[in-house]
Amino acid sequence: MLAGAGVAIIVDRPFKKGDWVKIGEMHAFVEDIRLRTTVFKSFDNETLVVPNRILTQERIVNYTLTPNVRVRLAIGVAYKTDIDAARAAMLATLQGDEKILADPKPIVVVESLGDSSVNLELRFWTTEPLDKFPLIWKYTERCKKALDAASIEIPFPHLQLFLQKSEGLSDLIGSQ
Repeated sequence: MLAGAGVAIIVDRPFKKGDWVKIGEMHAFVEDIRLRTTVFKSFDNETLVVPNRILTQERIVNYTLTPNVRVRLAIGVAYKTDIDAARAAMLATLQGDEKILADPKPIVVVESLGDSSVNLELRFWTTEPLDKFPLIWKYTERCKKALDAASIEIPFPHLQLFLQKSEGLSDLIGSQ
């Protein structure tokens, strides 16, 4: 029943030749759909041949079928940061970009509280799915520059170590 997966893909048509898809962690364009395998071309111009039986067991995201796509950009800021100031700096980087949709309105949310940072996420929508990664790269740089200009720290992971006075520590540092 090896060909059964190929028939399922041909009948269900989760993608067609030329579509940009995400399957697992793979982002690629569909080059050819065969009975037993599907051929993809990665963004790095690698040819990937995947058995259809594997594809039928994976979650498939077809960006070509989606008219609008949300872009998410995560940036951590120091805990001492005024979140509203960081939010304003990040949102200001989007002004005037015709690729960014006004509705739904771009936002910056507190995504999580990390070990070394408050993790913010800039979220906005664009009409061209193929612009997703170039927009992430563009706005990562713009946000870094905007946060630097606003004197907002982007911390690196660090560890704070507290030492308690002990006999072994005293021997180590040579104090009495």
